[in-house]
Amino acid sequence: MLVIRAGSSVDLPFIMDSWQKGYRYGSSFGRSGMMNSVFYIGHRRVIESLLPESLILVAALEEDPSIIVGYAVIGAHDASPILHWCHVKEPFRRRGIASLLFGAANFPPKLKGVVLSHASDDWYKFLRSKFPDAVYDPYRQFWPAESSRAPSPGAGTLPLVAG
Repeated sequence: MLVIRAGSSVDLPFIMDSWQKGYRYGSSFGRSGMMNSVFYIGHRRVIESLLPESLILVAALEEDPSIIVGYAVIGAHDASPILHWCHVKEPFRRRGIASLLFGAANFPPKLKGVVLSHASDDWYKFLRSKFPDAVYDPYRQFWPAESSRAPSPGAGTLPLVAG
């Protein structure tokens, strides 16, 4: 049996390590060719900036809640929930644990209106068909809070002038 609990400071080393490795090797951005030292230092800063404002939900073994089976890091921006990262350990995948975490976060059915700030290959292979209404937008958390949509194309750009 599993229990869903709030994440704590003792969970952070595992969350940091698995998120960084998962994104490094499981996303096209992470595999883009940058040096490990650049990726791990830079992305650690990204994660550290997201964690203080995030809800961390942990799926753990009921008999020993210190054993993490999976977790979700959830933020919010304006009216949109943001799923920053979700990880389920390999032996426990395809058992509905991510769905349990999403339910505990009170995400709407099919993740309608949920924004993903980090998408991995596994998301596209396994979860995208199950949650087709989620939207990948790594920049949403940086928009002004009163803005509920992306800037229009060309906003903030200079027109091209024929010379």
